[in-house]
Amino acid sequence: MKVSRPWRLLEPVTGEDKVLDSSKLQVDSNRALEIAGSQPLVKNLTLRASQLWLLHGDLGPVWKVKLWAAKLRHPNDDADVGVVIISAADGSIVKTDLHPNSVD
Repeated sequence: MKVSRPWRLLEPVTGEDKVLDSSKLQVDSNRALEIAGSQPLVKNLTLRASQLWLLHGDLGPVWKVKLWAAKLRHPNDDADVGVVIISAADGSIVKTDLHPNSVD
């Protein structure tokens, strides 16, 4: 079985490829950050920084949340903890790539 997507020649020129359907944006950035921070793998870590992107996903708009936490041995240093991808439509977790062992 193969999935193919039609060529969209004019969308990159007109900017239509960057437009998100605002009716599907039910989760704002603050809520997306709360959802990402409540994941069991990072819940007990001291989260120090985050970076968020609002992107097109296969099923609609998604929030990509990248997290950094304080290291255990050197609390002034930050460690990249990973990424959580959250649906902007309903707040469900689409994908996680967390590695909390990096704070050691």
